Formats: sequence, structure tokens, C-alpha cells
Amino acid sequence: MNNEKKSKGSLLRNGAVQSLLASIVCIIIGLLIGYVVLLIINPAGAAGAIVAILKNFMYYPSAVKATQYFGSTLVKACPLLLCSLSVLFAYKVGLFNIGAAGQYVAGAGACLYFALGFKMPWYVCILAAVVVAAALAAISGILKAYCNVNEVISCIMLNWIALYVVNMLLSTVKDPSSPYSLALGSTNAAAALPTLGLEKLFANNKYVSIALPLSVLVAVLVWILLEKTKLGYELKATGLNKQAAKYCGMKEKYNIILTMVIAGACPDWALPSII
Repeated sequence: MNNEKKSKGSLLRNGAVQSLLASIVCIIIGLLIGYVVLLIINPAGAAGAIVAILKNFMYYPSAVKATQYFGSTLVKACPLLLCSLSVLFAYKVGLFNIGAAGQYVAGAGACLYFALGFKMPWYVCILAAVVVAAALAAISGILKAYCNVNEVISCIMLNWIALYVVNMLLSTVKDPSSPYSLALGSTNAAAALPTLGLEKLFANNKYVSIALPLSVLVAVLVWILLEKTKLGYELKATGLNKQAAKYCGMKEKYNIILTMVIAGACPDWALPSII
């Protein structure tokens, strides 16, 4: 009996199990909050809406449609995964990158402009997005390292700057008959991420691409950087106590800037699959 209790206790202390339980709890809390909001907006339809959410892809009568929509959901989850990875990476290293949204927007703007304005292939568009987003995040890192400007404040300001600059930039590659940018598929199909046959797993959903494995790969690489490398250790040490890191011979200002650069580069690795 004692052995069983010990095994259960050790299981609950496992990091992976705790992450899984935390995710489940977050889902439940999110559903409860959503239900409360729906009750306030429309009490009569609140229960039905929550039930529809819980049914999710089982709601569709056609298995083919359910599979296609599941693929579309995974594609839309890729940027959410990468943006959350950006915030998490900075948080693990002692910074709060609230600018992930602005960095994502800046990268998307660069990606679209390279795709529609310069007719570049997908890998060049991704590199442009990553470089621009990382450069935007570097501004917050430089302000934090050399001027002790709180990264939350600088990131919030840069979010809005990025939004308006991207809006102005994309106005040069928009459809003259509509307020939207030109369609990527009809103007430069080479800018879309290759599918490598993955679309067949989701009933020939044309939006499914290498964005799925690419997002997971980026997450794994970030974990390896943080947990298995000397650089990751130095970044975390700087975040915990930059004065102690400086005393130990670490380049604390460089590490702060590099942290923001890496965090800023995370959100934009799957862009051509959704724009």
C-alpha cells in the first residue's frame, strides 16, 4: 500500500504529468469562464454552445469533413504554439516577452511583402519573417540591457508600432478592389509551405503543410537549448540574477538581448501556411 502511494506521489511530481494536468485544468477553467460569459450574453443558448464546443469534430456528420476541419485546426494552432513558446522561453530566462503578438505581426508583414512584393519562395519568406521579428524583439532587449527599460512597457509600445507599420507596408501589395492583401495562392504559389503529402492525412486539406512538424521541431530545439546547452544555462543564470552572472564572467547584457532575439524569432516559423 505504501509503495502504491509512493509511486502515485512520484508520478504526480513528474514534470510531464504536471504539464498535462495543468493543461487539462486550464481547458476546464476556460470552458467554465466561456460558459459564464455565454450565460451573460445569451442564457438560452449557452448550454448548447458549450455542448457544441465539447463535441468539436464529432459534431460533423461526415468523417471526411471532420478530418479536414481537424487539420485546419492544427494549422491554426501552429502560430499559437509558437507565440506561446516565445513567451515561455523569455519567462524561463527571467523576462516577460509580452511583445510576441507584435513580433508575430511584424514577421507576418515581412513574410507577406517578400511573398507578394518580391515573389520570393517560402524559405526566403520565413527567413525574412524570423529576422524582422527577432530585430523587433532585440529593440526591447537593448532597452532592457542598456537603459533598464522594463521589457513589458517597450514590448507593448512596439506591438502597436509594428501593427501600424505593417498596415502601411501591406497597403502597397493589396488587392485594389478590396481592403485585403493579394491572395498568396494565385500570385506566388511558391511562397506557400510545401505539404510533403501531409494533406493526405487530413482528407486532402490543402492548408495542411510542413508547418505542423516544423512547429514541433522549433519547440524541441528551444527545449534542447534551454535544458541541454551551456548557452541555455547562461541565459537562465542571467535571468535569475544578472549581477551574479556578471560576477561569474557572463556577458549579462548580451544574454538579455539574445534572449529577446530568440524569443522574437519563435513565432514566425509557420507563416506561409496560413497567410
